[in-house]
Amino acid sequence: MIIVYQIRSKLAKTVEIENIGCPQCHNKGGLKMYFYQKYTWLIAPMLPAGKSAILDCIFCNQSISTKNWTKELHIVFKIEKRNMPIPFRYFSGFIFCILLFLVPLVLVKAGISNPFHLKDDSAKIEQARIDQALIKENDYLFVGLINNERNLKFKVVKVVKTEGNETAIIKQSIKTYNQFQDQYDFSSSNFSETDFETNTKKINLTYLRKSGSIEEVYNNSKPHIAIMRYYAIIK
Repeated sequence: MIIVYQIRSKLAKTVEIENIGCPQCHNKGGLKMYFYQKYTWLIAPMLPAGKSAILDCIFCNQSISTKNWTKELHIVFKIEKRNMPIPFRYFSGFIFCILLFLVPLVLVKAGISNPFHLKDDSAKIEQARIDQALIKENDYLFVGLINNERNLKFKVVKVVKTEGNETAIIKQSIKTYNQFQDQYDFSSSNFSETDFETNTKKINLTYLRKSGSIEEVYNNSKPHIAIMRYYAIIK
């Protein structure tokens, strides 16, 4: 893999030297030393890459090469260079790259990166029930609906009846729940028939036990329109 980067420089400060004569014309009071901060650039400033200086004389209107600097000028350069701070922005790209790697790692370790992460161990046990047993008639499921704009909303699904081991008939709640935490604020006794839509849908229990998804909807223009994701069984 080839990484293309640049070494750039930016003027950091200007020092006027009053008491040292120009190595070219020997006049005093006309020297200016321009200090530049070098840095590596890859989309953004990555890391500092050293400091440099240019020496100009306003009397002879020349830039004096470092090989012609006097001992006094080299001392001025070393002192001013040592006292020149490196702004934080020249580390920004490097820090961003580190965070880009560390943040997903921390989220994965914390279990936050999974959008269907369940709140506690009891909820995980209920999730395991989907893989181990059939959904029963009159079960209430808490589900997330994702439309093709990837917006997530939550509903309760009632299992009207089951048809053998493969399919079940369900209907959705009329109300939409905006927060995932709402599933912990109610129980199955909170619901009545008037809380649910009259139309029903048939779902594939085999697919549900395998993927955790209740339903996928397709059409010709947009292949993946919606998915209903199972979260937990409401007690």
